[in-house]
Amino acid sequence: MNDPTTLSCTLTADRSTDQISGWDHVLSRALEVRRTPRGASVLLPADLTGAVTKLAAAESVCCSFLSMSTRSTTDGLLLEVTSAHDEAIPLILGMVGLDQAEEPAGPVRSAETGKSP
Repeated sequence: MNDPTTLSCTLTADRSTDQISGWDHVLSRALEVRRTPRGASVLLPADLTGAVTKLAAAESVCCSFLSMSTRSTTDGLLLEVTSAHDEAIPLILGMVGLDQAEEPAGPVRSAETGKSP
């Protein structure tokens, strides 16, 4: 499961700009970002459900090494991004703006400061 050749994105250059822009917009509204053992979880405002669902569906097509799931909570929408591939963990952490040195279930990046408390 740790074969780096399995980490490939099939998105074309023109589509990648839209995808990256979409994720940047969604993640800029994150209420909480937390590292997990296999990736990260992001708490988002519930009004982003449609956008997140669309982005996650597109991501699952182009980056099959990622697993994305969402669920509604009392605090908003919880997005979980994980991978069975160790090599994908730094990609996931970079995607959500976490430092790779943070321990799983470690510090939370605050939406107000962008830094760990």
